[in-house]
Amino acid sequence: MRHRLNLHTQTLGASVLLVIVIVVAVAVYWPGIRGPFLFDDFSNLALLGEHGPIDNLHHLIRYLLSGFSGPLGRPVSMAAFLLDDNTWPSIPAPFKYTNILIHALNGVLLCAVLWQFCRALNVAASRAAWVAVIGAGIWFLHPFWVSTTLYVVQRMTLLAATFVFLALMCYLHGRHLLIRGRVARGYAYMTFGLVGCGALAILSKENGALLPVFILVLERYALAVHAPIPEERQHGWRVWRVLFLYLPSLLILGYLATFLPALVAGNAEGRNFTPGQRLLTEGRIVVQYLTMLLVPRPHYGGLFHDDILISRGFFSPPSTMLSWLVIAGLIVGAERSRNRQPMLAVAIMFFLAGHVVESTWIQLQLYFEHRNYLPASFLFLPLAGWIVQTPRMSSRVRIVAVCSILGLLSGETLARANLWGTTFVAAVSWDRAHPDSPLATEYLAQLWMKTGNAAEAERLLQHVLKRHPHDILGQIDLLGAQCAQGVPSNGLQAELVSDVGSQGAADNVTRYQLHELLTGLRSGTCGSAGVHLFERAVSSGLASPATATIPDWRRELYEQRGLYVLSKGNAMQAFDDFRRALAEAPSYQGILTDAAFLASAHQPALALQVIDEFPRPSSPEAGKWGVGYLRAMWLAHIDYYPRQIERLRKIIEGDLQAADKHPATPRAVSQRKPPAAHK
Repeated sequence: MRHRLNLHTQTLGASVLLVIVIVVAVAVYWPGIRGPFLFDDFSNLALLGEHGPIDNLHHLIRYLLSGFSGPLGRPVSMAAFLLDDNTWPSIPAPFKYTNILIHALNGVLLCAVLWQFCRALNVAASRAAWVAVIGAGIWFLHPFWVSTTLYVVQRMTLLAATFVFLALMCYLHGRHLLIRGRVARGYAYMTFGLVGCGALAILSKENGALLPVFILVLERYALAVHAPIPEERQHGWRVWRVLFLYLPSLLILGYLATFLPALVAGNAEGRNFTPGQRLLTEGRIVVQYLTMLLVPRPHYGGLFHDDILISRGFFSPPSTMLSWLVIAGLIVGAERSRNRQPMLAVAIMFFLAGHVVESTWIQLQLYFEHRNYLPASFLFLPLAGWIVQTPRMSSRVRIVAVCSILGLLSGETLARANLWGTTFVAAVSWDRAHPDSPLATEYLAQLWMKTGNAAEAERLLQHVLKRHPHDILGQIDLLGAQCAQGVPSNGLQAELVSDVGSQGAADNVTRYQLHELLTGLRSGTCGSAGVHLFERAVSSGLASPATATIPDWRRELYEQRGLYVLSKGNAMQAFDDFRRALAEAPSYQGILTDAAFLASAHQPALALQVIDEFPRPSSPEAGKWGVGYLRAMWLAHIDYYPRQIERLRKIIEGDLQAADKHPATPRAVSQRKPPAAHK
């Protein structure tokens, strides 16, 4: 009786600590709610209002299939944004608040996972509760997650972790049932976790596909040794593992293998590093992640890590070889400690396994803090286990240790959340922390422009371009700063004219930046000098051999020129440019938009010609599987484009009939962009 009462008291105490940790975490994150939307927030959340409010089933399905952040579109995460708004523009506070709540939920789920794991290792129930709460609490309050939680678009990372934790809970519970002889129910739980929760994790963010790899880590480095499946159930267990763990893990390896030709060929794919150089550099970065997680520092980090020194070889810089030796040592240490210290072995290998996709040779950007959110979930379990289970440590020392660790982390998280909640102070801090980062300085310069201090923005941008003369975003921002003060320099104009021809073929991000540049120049944001620069840039782009194999960019250039001459009243030349644009890359979007522009310029006959004569795109090819294919098939299923075209035709024909009955002098061409059709 006394033992049960003590167990109840211990478990209750751990539960109280968990509640306190959650309340403290929400409180320390709260100042960050004041912060703005940032970078990828705009491109992803703009889909909320691309076709007006999402207020019916057809709009919802089209929106869910519009994601572009990954090959699967991440529809679960896209749906989660609807918790905060169903249109765009919006305000950031509700989105950040929801992210904080999801992070709190993840803390609770991780605590449950760690408790189940400790119980599987035969840790006493009362001690398991304390180990789980402390291990999850350290992870939960760690300042490293501020950039994940308060960056709205990283809800994708948060939700992937949510469903991975749920899957691990199902797996551990099902495995426990299997050991106890409840075979059917055990396999049901494990299969639901792998298939059901795993699918939701993948559809939140693609790194959820690492779930079977994570489970294999738990098995090899802890469960198989300390909680083995009984011999009489080994046959079914082996079959299940092959189907639900080994085969999916082989698929992940196969996916990584598809990038090996680029690794061998050294194809940079628009980056300033090759896949081999990225792999070498990631060794240093992973060790840096680990150092920052184990020894947190106040006010570190941000969103800008484009200043990382790229490893050109194992000894260039020398820390490359040292870092890979550290990683190799960690793997050897995990192998040797899995029998005696399974918590430590799992912490190491779970962390390294979580970086298999995003921190190897796939040509992603080099560094993001959010890549550690899920891999680090077991990282603090050994420390928690040591605090709780060390026999010579008194209760008072344990309490002081736990309070000190959680208090220190809370203070650092509060300081960092405060920083994220004060836009200008954060920009200055990030620029100082990363003086060699073009993006950090350009972000600060953009904020100076918003305050009207174009001279300070120009000073910062000139400094960036001295170190990075071909930085396209810096050139575009400098153009804006110089235009705000007068006429841009001839050298800058010549560089941008060249970039439209050469850099326009580089990658999608650069092409988007150049699109914004041309749109602004065409609209007169830099006066007559800007219009002249626009004409030179478009002519350079169309004449450049670099754009010959980039039909989407050539379509952009023809369409930009068409819109410009249309604004000058030359409808026939605009019609010809629109025709050329759609000949380069046919699209329903282009037909609808170009026809709408001509109609708004009081050229209904030409608008109808666009609808009737311009080439239609071909149907999606069956082999091009992905969210884009699914979206195209859905739009074809509901006859979306034919219906939109027919609707536009009726409007134009109505305007044409009205013009025949009541002829009037044409008004100036409208500069308002018509509503965009689905891209």
